[in-house]
Amino acid sequence: MKKRHVVPVLLLSLAVASVAKEVQAEEIDCPPNLINKTVDNVFVNGACTIRNSTVEGNIVVSTGGNLLVQGTTIRGSVQSEGALRVRLQSDPNTGRDTEVIGDVQIKNTTGGLTSTIIDAQIGGTILLDSNATATNVFGNTVNGDVQVFQNTAVVRIRDNSIDANLQCKSNTPRPVNGGGNVVQGNAEDQCAGFSQ
Repeated sequence: MKKRHVVPVLLLSLAVASVAKEVQAEEIDCPPNLINKTVDNVFVNGACTIRNSTVEGNIVVSTGGNLLVQGTTIRGSVQSEGALRVRLQSDPNTGRDTEVIGDVQIKNTTGGLTSTIIDAQIGGTILLDSNATATNVFGNTVNGDVQVFQNTAVVRIRDNSIDANLQCKSNTPRPVNGGGNVVQGNAEDQCAGFSQ
């Protein structure tokens, strides 16, 4: 009779171990760079390049981080607080776009280096808030809002397709309209008139 229960108990143990493995999300530090990899979550605490990869969760950029993402799919969001620079762009060698299923939040960037979001597919909202360095937002498709608030360095906005609103408030200097933006919702406040 004991032999009859050995196989079900073994299968149950394997099933529990498998579920436990799925529940634990792995957090990868970057650096070192991630090229042609699939990872869960990424914590950026230095100079980090993520190229032609898949991030199943979020990318979090800490103070002093310097992130370059090229041709990568991010199934979560990109969250940056106090970074030197954040760049999301297509891969120059393959032409593969960067896709973020969630939001992109870039706050309090201080490094004196220009941040960029170029030719990316953004499923949620782009938020640029209280950055002291320039940011270029060029050629993106954004399913949510683009929000540009309280930045003290120039934000340039050009050739974007925005399904919701383009909202710009309390920026000094004012954001710069490079033209070619199509906003399905409203282009508001400092960005009034930025939509074709």
